[in-house]
Amino acid sequence: MSQPLVSIIIPTHNRKDMVIRLLKSVIACTYKEIEVIVIDDASTDGTSDAIRKTFPQNRKICVVRNQTNLYAAGSRNAGTKKSKGKYLFYVDDDNVLDKYAISELVRVFEDDERIGELGLVNYSFRDKNQVIWLTTGRNMWTSKTYLPADIGEYSGNKIWNSVDVPNSFIIRADVLKKHKISFCKKFGIMYEESDVAYRIRNAGYSIKVVRDAKIYHDVGDYMYHFMNDPRRPYVFARNRIIFHSLYSNKFQMLSIVLVWIWAFALYYSYQMVCYSGAGNFSFGRRMYLVLQYLRGNIEGILFVLRGEKLQYS
Repeated sequence: MSQPLVSIIIPTHNRKDMVIRLLKSVIACTYKEIEVIVIDDASTDGTSDAIRKTFPQNRKICVVRNQTNLYAAGSRNAGTKKSKGKYLFYVDDDNVLDKYAISELVRVFEDDERIGELGLVNYSFRDKNQVIWLTTGRNMWTSKTYLPADIGEYSGNKIWNSVDVPNSFIIRADVLKKHKISFCKKFGIMYEESDVAYRIRNAGYSIKVVRDAKIYHDVGDYMYHFMNDPRRPYVFARNRIIFHSLYSNKFQMLSIVLVWIWAFALYYSYQMVCYSGAGNFSFGRRMYLVLQYLRGNIEGILFVLRGEKLQYS
């Protein structure tokens, strides 16, 4: 019996060493009925050439280069358009796959057509025994996201529910096509995964996490990404509001806008001003990042008040 084709879609930007490391783990997987679509998102570090040089004879790897930076959302859409697989496996470039991961995901999909999306248990790349993600919970009144990481709570289950899946996930191609679901370019790099997951759930499918499908995420210090890229605090704050304007009810949204986004603004402002991790950031830089977060809050509120609609490609 033939195996279904899995399209592995990898967006990457200026991380050629990481994406090559990921590709080597993909090739080492036991599941071989794959096509690999790498979307080089306008990298300036020679990513495309490095991939072609490292894998010169591998016809399963296709590299597509964006002329402008489309971010994660736009790059995933570009990969989707080129894909031919029954299942579309979106993997961020800072990961390494366990060799049985794809096989486990396909097995669960083939057993239950009511599942629209599957996630993997995320382990730390630096500490292979440390679980860093296994499910997502979300309070629609406060906008707070919960990420429990105690695998012991789920040890008796082979699969379990999640409201969405970050980082890396696999989706039935026919679900995206039938319900015209794509990644919203407006979200770009934050909440675009959650938006897709909620649209899949609203279409009547479940989202599950597979215990024996493992991935190792080289994520490091999350706050460092905030400190190093001023776009992140802005987009994070803005997209939180836009996302909840779509999926929280009016009373929940009122609670979020009047109270909770400002509580989170205080929390993240404190984190950015007092950050003592990697890097050397001046006080001026820290205050600029705080202002970017507040700007995101204001832009998100204006988006809602203007009654703007998201555009999907």
